[in-house]
Amino acid sequence: MSQFIFSIDKSVSDFFISHASPALGTFAKAVTFFADMNTIIFVLAIIGVISLLKRNSNFVTAVTAVAVSSVVIDFLKNYVARLRPAQKLYGYVQYGYAFPSGHAFLAVVLYGLIGYWCARLCEKKWQKVLVSTLATLFVIFIGFSRIVLNVHWLSDVLESWILGGIMLFITIHFHLTTYGSKSHHQ
Repeated sequence: MSQFIFSIDKSVSDFFISHASPALGTFAKAVTFFADMNTIIFVLAIIGVISLLKRNSNFVTAVTAVAVSSVVIDFLKNYVARLRPAQKLYGYVQYGYAFPSGHAFLAVVLYGLIGYWCARLCEKKWQKVLVSTLATLFVIFIGFSRIVLNVHWLSDVLESWILGGIMLFITIHFHLTTYGSKSHHQ
């Protein structure tokens, strides 16, 4: 890891340590909850019910994307073995290695996929832009929460967004080539 990147990571971490506040901690904990594995499983269950009712393949795609992403995350965490920031904030403790951020990675994949499907259902361009913007902001807030809680370095989150974006692209491509472009409407 370059010293330059680490100096930026450390500066951002120090900034949030020095600007810690109860309101920011409450916000970060609430947002990070949406990318906890239990929440992701709950979201997948909702997708499963909707997929059964609509008779489409979205559930299979979402579960496959999350499962493959989880394997990639676990492999990279153990391969890179980057330590997390030492000082935890707001009583939030996270175990394991820092890179990649599983929350940031999975947020891009799962909520990006949901945003993509919802945008495809929209008829007007402004609706597509709105849905895409909201999904993107949600993913950004989740990544930001990991930095605020000081369980990840800035570079962990940025790189996880990139990796998650690659996985999202692969997932959408897989979904379209396997099930066709109309599969979400069935």
